[in-house]
Amino acid sequence: MIHTDHHIFLQKIREINLVYRLMSMDIGNKRIGTAVCTSNIDIVIPHKVLFRSGIKSDLDMIVNEIQVQRIDGVVVGLPLSNVGQMEENSRAVQKFTMMVSERIDTPIIFYDERYTTKMAHSLLKMVNMKRKKRHAVDDQLSASIILEGFVNMANLSLQTGVL
Repeated sequence: MIHTDHHIFLQKIREINLVYRLMSMDIGNKRIGTAVCTSNIDIVIPHKVLFRSGIKSDLDMIVNEIQVQRIDGVVVGLPLSNVGQMEENSRAVQKFTMMVSERIDTPIIFYDERYTTKMAHSLLKMVNMKRKKRHAVDDQLSASIILEGFVNMANLSLQTGVL
């Protein structure tokens, strides 16, 4: 099920486990970057890059990762325009995510991923990583930035009761 409210999303996950695992996805046309974290540690770890090869195999890979990693909730980066509007790639991510949600019971939520790819590229450039190597890890790093942002927002929300 896809949730729009992070409070309800987290509530559903906590009904499953007090200590839960989250996975984020940075869905691109060629690759899907993933990252994971466990709620009691709050450290986001880049997980892997899945190379897309067709809708059915892409869905199979994602569902398999969710099951194998025992994921309790999925945070999907939603690529909005600079002014926060939906675009063609936003709708493609939503459509793909809807197909994933039809195959699993794991709660899913979207998270604004504006600028995460640029942030990932900048971080990798700062450590003097070559372009070819950057492309191999930037999707994982983008997924990590997405999940880190969501976890920080969720923690702030829990501490303050705001959001």
